[in-house]
Amino acid sequence: MATKGRPNLTNKQDPRDGVLDMGPARGKNSDLLSLAQYYEEQNFNPVDCGPLSVEFMDDYERLRRKIFEYNLQIPVRLFKEASVLEFGPASGENSLVLARWGARLHLVEPVQSFAEILKRRFSQFGFSESLGSLTCTTLESFRSNSLFDFVIAEGFIHQVGDPEFWVPQLVSFTAIDGFIIFSYPESSGFLIELLQANCAQVLARTNFGNIHSASH
Repeated sequence: MATKGRPNLTNKQDPRDGVLDMGPARGKNSDLLSLAQYYEEQNFNPVDCGPLSVEFMDDYERLRRKIFEYNLQIPVRLFKEASVLEFGPASGENSLVLARWGARLHLVEPVQSFAEILKRRFSQFGFSESLGSLTCTTLESFRSNSLFDFVIAEGFIHQVGDPEFWVPQLVSFTAIDGFIIFSYPESSGFLIELLQANCAQVLARTNFGNIHSASH
């Protein structure tokens, strides 16, 4: 989901001015912090794609381009020289795609081992200069005096808790005419996907798809 952000600009600065306040901040104990601790203790990455190659990233970039330009209707050219604040990038496949599109990344990753992977991968693909900052903390504890063109939180935001907390939190970091992009599971969406999958399986078993195509 992508939304336009229009936060209060009081005491905020553009991150391209190079002024970032990313010092430690004390947040509440949360399920998200507990989950990050679990990943750290178990050495577990729920989205790890394994070792990355240029060929893999080429294919992955095509998939991400389709999501942004077809599903979200956001031309990827908008990321050129844009400031992007991304929460929970994990091992950084999505972040690397944004770097390929010319974005300046500011990453917030609570799992220390993932943060080390992020630094290595940005170096591996020659995008170290695209990494403006990397902060090891949670969404709840993150603080910044800057505004960003894009604020992204994919795949975990439903674990943070009440949207009445995290929606204003994301908005507070978003520049005027900026975008907030997040993914959030909801029951009706899962039901539709399940029905589509079941229909596809039935069509495959009955060969109805070939009959339908031949009739046209």
